[in-house]
Amino acid sequence: MGQDDIVTPPRVIAENSNRLRTKQKELYGYLKKEPSIAELAASMDMSHKEVEELMAYNDAIVSLNSYSGQTESDGELGDLIADELAHAPEDAALTVTCDQLLSAVINTLSPRHQDYIRRYFGLGDYSVHTYQEIGNLYGITGNSVGEQVRLVLRRLSWNDKLTKDLLR
Repeated sequence: MGQDDIVTPPRVIAENSNRLRTKQKELYGYLKKEPSIAELAASMDMSHKEVEELMAYNDAIVSLNSYSGQTESDGELGDLIADELAHAPEDAALTVTCDQLLSAVINTLSPRHQDYIRRYFGLGDYSVHTYQEIGNLYGITGNSVGEQVRLVLRRLSWNDKLTKDLLR
């Protein structure tokens, strides 16, 4: 957990919390029992309500690094907070399944057509390329690449048997 992840209470509350803990220990030593809220309020020149609020605030402060259960194996509280940037497990599984299905469909093509499709749509390790850029790599026109890409896509969309086989 980095310095940016630490949430600190306002200075006045932190100082009063420290004073309260010190007074509790001091009064416990003197009275030989847990001091009451009234005794704490009187010794700190605070109202009964202020001491109660301060005690409630102290109880509410919990480190996200503290254990969520009795033992270390139970994990930390911070582990229980949802990561808004992470993908839901269902979405991640669906993405993997779709990627596998797409790869299986593309692998039915010739190596050259696979490359055209991967480059044009930016699949795998490729970024998105224009027909002209792909054509330049192969020494053909961009229009020729575009025609071949459209032909491959049309052929794939008509191939119901391939799609049904891959979805099994």
